[in-house]
Amino acid sequence: MTYAYGWQQAQDGAADPNGTDSGRPVVPITYAAAPGHHAAAASGPRPDWSQQRVPSVAAPSAWGATEAHDPVAADIRNSVIGRLQKMNAMQGQYAWDRRTSAKPLGPHALAFLYRDPVSPRGELASRGELATHGARPAYAVALATRLFSDGDDVRDLGWLLHRLAGLARDRNQASGDFDPRDQMADRTDEMSAAAEYIGLAVSTLDTPAGTWDQVRASAAGPLDVAGRCLALLTDGTHIVLDRGGHRSFGAVRIRSSHDLNMVPGNPIRPWSWQRDLPTQDGLAPIWSRMAELHRAIRDGQLRREPARRTR
Repeated sequence: MTYAYGWQQAQDGAADPNGTDSGRPVVPITYAAAPGHHAAAASGPRPDWSQQRVPSVAAPSAWGATEAHDPVAADIRNSVIGRLQKMNAMQGQYAWDRRTSAKPLGPHALAFLYRDPVSPRGELASRGELATHGARPAYAVALATRLFSDGDDVRDLGWLLHRLAGLARDRNQASGDFDPRDQMADRTDEMSAAAEYIGLAVSTLDTPAGTWDQVRASAAGPLDVAGRCLALLTDGTHIVLDRGGHRSFGAVRIRSSHDLNMVPGNPIRPWSWQRDLPTQDGLAPIWSRMAELHRAIRDGQLRREPARRTR
């Protein structure tokens, strides 16, 4: 499988974080009004989300949405963590390299997460191939990613997520076919037609150790750039990954609201289980805005399902 990150250089030159080098149109983050969208909110006072509760996003029928131990779900969660850890480290390197350029990167990036079935040979497989080989299902985690050029309109993570959710809802209302891989991402991994959306993640260079502005003013090099990832999955899993910089010896701290152990009681990586994770660290407003965008993506997915079944 070929992995594609939005900050990697394309063969014909440096990647444009706003997607103009990707060969397909993506939603520009200009917040211009679309039918049914209230543009006044872009310049007016921003809502106070500090007291908001985190809504549930898990559906009873979703993968992993059971109390019983599910090794397949645990495997997917660990794959998500592995992909996000690498994504955040590469984002820090790329943001550092472009910090003095005419078009520096903002501190936040998005990843739209998909599970794609693989065959016993490790190749992307159709649902039919998975159903017939009789073994436990295996999935690759694929990403569609989006970076943003720096600017006042993308610095506030909660506000950025809120506006992206509005753009997604506008697209659903206008044509009913919003797909973040086509309309919001600037880089997308290779995926089969059987790939299923399983959640979204934020990768940010704003951490408890300091904001990206503070870090780039004091860091000696890219190894000093720390990062944080938040992942919200369709089974209700919340994951926080904190990646330390060189001064903290690159320590990685992982917390999850759901089980990460493939075998009960036998962890494959250090992590802590926190069922109340969505309420910790003052992150509830961000989780709420992520859930807002997640619902808009799911709505577009459900609208597209009848068309997929008739193909």
